[in-house]
Amino acid sequence: AMAQPPPPNPIGAPLVGPGPTTYLQLYRDRQDALGGEYAPLYVPYVVNARRTPQELRDRLLSLSEVVPKAFLALVVDDDGVCRTRTLHRVQRYQSHPVTASIWDGRAFAFCGDVLPGNHVDMVEFPADPFALVGESVLPTVTHTTALLAAHPHQGHILPLPAGAQDTEQLNARYFVQIPQAYLPLLLTRRLTPRELWEQVVQAI
Repeated sequence: AMAQPPPPNPIGAPLVGPGPTTYLQLYRDRQDALGGEYAPLYVPYVVNARRTPQELRDRLLSLSEVVPKAFLALVVDDDGVCRTRTLHRVQRYQSHPVTASIWDGRAFAFCGDVLPGNHVDMVEFPADPFALVGESVLPTVTHTTALLAAHPHQGHILPLPAGAQDTEQLNARYFVQIPQAYLPLLLTRRLTPRELWEQVVQAI
């Protein structure tokens, strides 16, 4: 008699389901390599860490995607309003071993999520994303919320004069890395600074 055909899964191993079809699904569903402990993620970017912006950029380009290389940028839209963009999967252009190209040495990133037709917007990653903005006098968290509530039509808050009450003097870098847990909140959204504060920062 003929042997019976083997069952579809003869060793009883778990069947592999379909993978994510969008980056939103990928970042939402995959295991967080840092387990929600994000303080070490920001250590290299600390202003007094004595790392130059170029060193930080070179370090970023050498890293894998085990921890998502995703950054929040503020872009001036065609209507003159500043809104956020999420740049992720930052990589250096892979040069041809023989033929030179105008892209050699430059870095690129995806902007947002997969679009209809399986298309993803790709943009050039800035050459100096980790330069320091410069020290500014900014309202505290509580004062920021109060200022926005007092000015409901104001889209953002400018630095305040030195010595103003409920402020702190801060320095920062132009680009901010986004922990994986917060990527689903930002990846597909374009937010004004006010919307970012009210919808995302307060949620965090």
